[in-house]
Amino acid sequence: MEQDSPTLSPSVRWWGTLVGAASMLCMLGCQPVPKAEPSATQTGLIGKTKQEILTCAGAPTHETTAGDAATLIYYKRASALEHFFSAARSSVACPRRGCEATVTLKDDRVTSVQYRAVPEALNGCEACDEIFADCLR
Repeated sequence: MEQDSPTLSPSVRWWGTLVGAASMLCMLGCQPVPKAEPSATQTGLIGKTKQEILTCAGAPTHETTAGDAATLIYYKRASALEHFFSAARSSVACPRRGCEATVTLKDDRVTSVQYRAVPEALNGCEACDEIFADCLR
């Protein structure tokens, strides 16, 4: 004897689709974000003195020192007008965002420059190079 398979109502199918999509997004969101290659600006700052950075980029938002090491943290928030033109510069449409740049110095010389998008979910939308635009001229 053959049994009929139960027919799912449209609302049950809709919820199943929604739960499946949410599960997929959750799994994708947990994937590590590949580390981007440093920009020409980041590599161009390596070796500069603290005074050179302060002269071209201005005072940092936050600064810490420990012995012969120092960390300068800069923050730049994109202007409201920049939001409207971000799609023209990038293949990713970026909402209003900010960027945090961490400059690490050892013996008064820049050893690394790291960028972090704010909020982090917008990785690839940051514009930290703009903080240091005057440093490479």
